[in-house]
Amino acid sequence: WVARTAPKLSRAGVALLMSSSADRAALAERTDLSEAVYEQLAILAEPQVDLVLAANAAIDPESPAFRHLLDRARADDRLAAAILRRNDLPPVDEAALYLTADGARQTEIRTRLASSALFERSRTLPRPEPAAIEALVLAAVEGAMDTVEAELARACRFPYQAPWRFLEPGRGDLLPLGLRAGGFDEDCATRVFLTIHPVISHSVPLVFGMVRTFRSVARPIALALVEAILNLSADIERRGQHQPLFDPSGVPERAGALDTARRLENPAA
Repeated sequence: WVARTAPKLSRAGVALLMSSSADRAALAERTDLSEAVYEQLAILAEPQVDLVLAANAAIDPESPAFRHLLDRARADDRLAAAILRRNDLPPVDEAALYLTADGARQTEIRTRLASSALFERSRTLPRPEPAAIEALVLAAVEGAMDTVEAELARACRFPYQAPWRFLEPGRGDLLPLGLRAGGFDEDCATRVFLTIHPVISHSVPLVFGMVRTFRSVARPIALALVEAILNLSADIERRGQHQPLFDPSGVPERAGALDTARRLENPAA
């Protein structure tokens, strides 16, 4: 009761209340604590306290406490949903929780990414070599998940093999996003969907959904999403120059990103 209702808490009072799980949850609701106290609460990784902290508008998304929450939310759907209910998230933090968002929110996240200068790059990733495409398809046919993940990480220029885990519940979209980000074409992607594992290849709705995801996300946006979800950065430069949100077709993807994608598809243009 004191933790929730006292007008002001001394440092000693906060330290005393930290000894009780119920009081820690009450402290997490307060908006007048120091950044250090919020971090002390977040470090403990208590699910109920995490949910309260996630809803606390006094915790800055750039603060250490929030970074702890965001890292855990990548593997905790309830915590991710609580964080996504905030209205102060930077695009990259929304993107980190993309897999948990519903369809409408995913569209919003892609749109915000498309208009964010953070993901403008001075160079684009090269297309995979034929040998890499063959290796990926063969690995999918053989059900060699580790090899598939390694090929995707290599195509996305990640510094080490990423924890894709796209066969786990709720992570299926990482497969089409990773293939799109890595520069594999639709024919290759479809062959992967149809052979990689019975949980995917034997589900017609799932395969169609993955093809739809592959087609609907521009490559630069797919790469930005995968980077945020996996908390990794591709080994290419960023430019930080804003591009308009809409291209002449009115499709809510970044015009600069679409121009780049078209140049990649038509090198002679």
